Amino acid sequence: MNGSILIPENFTLNGKTYKVVIRDKELSKKGFWGQAFLNRKVIKLCDKFHGVSLTKEAKEQTFFHELIHMILDSMGYDKLNEDEDFVDLFAQRLHEYEKSKQ
Repeated sequence: MNGSILIPENFTLNGKTYKVVIRDKELSKKGFWGQAFLNRKVIKLCDKFHGVSLTKEAKEQTFFHELIHMILDSMGYDKLNEDEDFVDLFAQRLHEYEKSKQ
């Protein structure tokens, strides 16, 4: 998606299909670069935040952050899912791992 092979248009998790969509205006209004909609099985990401393009790295990091929220939710780990510091650190490590495979 958007020139980044690390961000898919959709993916499967726990036997269910999830979508990844770009929603710049909607998320910019909320002040987010991304958001996981757990019940809808959708990750929304910004390509531009308040009109400024996000870097490839920032978009990928945001995707992995939201993906970790989806994974933790599918596992029923609500307390960890609410811990934004944990989610962010886990996402950074997963992103680094994925980039090292290229």
